[in-house]
Amino acid sequence: HPDADISAELGDDILGLFSGEALHERGETLSPTPPQIHLFLENILEEVGQDPIRYREEIRITLLHELGHYLGWDEEAMEQHGIE
Repeated sequence: HPDADISAELGDDILGLFSGEALHERGETLSPTPPQIHLFLENILEEVGQDPIRYREEIRITLLHELGHYLGWDEEAMEQHGIE
């Protein structure tokens, strides 16, 4: 589950989160904190239930979604690329 700060800002049911600078925002100097993708596996399990195939698929979708944020895509761009 996400920590209290993330839950307060984005809700308890968040499945994934990208943090850090998007690829196109990176400058000449490197950020002291590298970009990170957080997958909240317990939340994903609660979302899809006990079906292992649906669980793996939701992990894949969530990871691709967060990678899209790393690439600087907004929600519309992700839809255009077939990512929910």
